[in-house]
Amino acid sequence: MRREITRIESKIDDALEILKDIRGAVGPRDDLIKEIPFDEAYELAREFIRDHDMVDPLELAVELSISYGQAHDVMLKLRDDGLIELDR
Repeated sequence: MRREITRIESKIDDALEILKDIRGAVGPRDDLIKEIPFDEAYELAREFIRDHDMVDPLELAVELSISYGQAHDVMLKLRDDGLIELDR
């Protein structure tokens, strides 16, 4: 279990570095990220994953224009609800 958490934390760190690179390339753009209620983000994510075999939190964040943190939390809830599986 601890190894899995460490692996997930590593992927999150990698994704955050990619996000920093993207933000550096486009500059500060507050209009790129929306603040929406968790339930709304969850429902949008459920719709989004229907058409995709694999999704990572960064892709979800970009596609839904939500923060990476919210996308990550939504994916954890989707996993807990049995709607997605973590890549091993």
